[in-house]
Amino acid sequence: MLFLAIAVTYFFVILSAYNQTQNNIQNYIRNNSEGEFLQSIPGFSNYSIVVIIIGVCMFEIFRRIRIPQMKLLNYMGKATFMCYLIHDNGFFYSIWDTQDWITLLYYHPDKFLCKIFVWALAVFVCGVAVYTLYIALMKLSAKCRRIFLVTNEYRQ
Repeated sequence: MLFLAIAVTYFFVILSAYNQTQNNIQNYIRNNSEGEFLQSIPGFSNYSIVVIIIGVCMFEIFRRIRIPQMKLLNYMGKATFMCYLIHDNGFFYSIWDTQDWITLLYYHPDKFLCKIFVWALAVFVCGVAVYTLYIALMKLSAKCRRIFLVTNEYRQ
């Protein structure tokens, strides 16, 4: 089902790009434009619904993969979506933007690789920690659900 969602999303992206190209060609011809016709490739921002749908489907696919006898790897696979949600927001982008990555890459590629690895590892650890907190809260809410839910015996 997840693969079908990805395929349908890509189908609509391709159909939209085709329609946009056809409109651009018709506008070019209608306006009697001269010179070379340049077609742009559509892009998607991080907050585009297309990116969100495909991202959710991909991480759900990874979350559902089960490898016997590898509990830690299975847990990390389940936590990848939380890592994605943690790193893909304006707050974490602002933290990453505090560094001058381009200058570091230009003058010290080895230091760049070390630094980006440490920062990526820190984001991954934050994601796994938030996922662990999420699991703990879900277990706690399951144990305390009788406090929050009203049963028929209390309604009378």
